Amino acid sequence: MCENTNKQGTKRTIEEMASEDHAKDDTTGQQRCGKRLKSTQFTLFVGPSKENYLIHEHILGTSPVLSRMCSDAKKNNTAPHIELLDEDPDDFGSLLDFLYGSDFDSLGDAENFKAATAENQSEAMDELRRIYMLGEKYQLPTLKDCVVGKFRSAADIKMYPLSFLNVAKTMYSHILDSDSIYSDFLVETAQTMLGELSLSSDVRKWINEQAPQAGRMARDLFVAQRKVYETQRKQQERVIAQWSMKFETVDGKLTKAYKRMQNMIDHHEEEHDYDCEWEG
Repeated sequence: MCENTNKQGTKRTIEEMASEDHAKDDTTGQQRCGKRLKSTQFTLFVGPSKENYLIHEHILGTSPVLSRMCSDAKKNNTAPHIELLDEDPDDFGSLLDFLYGSDFDSLGDAENFKAATAENQSEAMDELRRIYMLGEKYQLPTLKDCVVGKFRSAADIKMYPLSFLNVAKTMYSHILDSDSIYSDFLVETAQTMLGELSLSSDVRKWINEQAPQAGRMARDLFVAQRKVYETQRKQQERVIAQWSMKFETVDGKLTKAYKRMQNMIDHHEEEHDYDCEWEG
């Protein structure tokens, strides 16, 4: 058993030291949590109806944009509050849930996709799109990653291609060219979608008609299509190589069989010539 000796000469096992380190980590975590919960509380008025949320400043400080709003509010108001009247209360509530718990409930959660219709999927993905845009607006890349994670989970279960493409087109009309989080996801998902032989005619029609007008999305769809072709070409090359090896094997066996047959024929002719000479 591994041991360590402290200044007092007392031996401690690895298990004991790990237990002490774990206790320190818990204390540090509690201190961090306490710091968040002891910070100034701001009242947020969200949406036209001014729904109010009481949020700790340390939590809002996760967002550089909201952090600046907090600083301005403290300078100008005796009772710190922030008005976000243009935001949807439900969507912004999901953002706040994420800030407190690193996740949020949504229609786009995987379990909601299992029995969803195309219409329901469109609604769920549009909700995720709006929350993603909040992550862009308030400079929260971790929220954007969380949203894309939900998109991926939905895609792994079942995703109606037209619903996906329509939401993606709307998304591309809002995100910055420098934003690669969603575009990487689109390329990845489109590869699977475009690589399926069962791609329906209405999806092909959408791609032919809508993609050329979709700007950057058209470029990313082209990248996905090119990767599909490269993958298919490599698969075809592997199949050809496998069949070539089989043909070489078969050809080798046929060549050996032919040589054996030729030897038998030659041997038979030699015996026939010998018999003729003996009869003479």
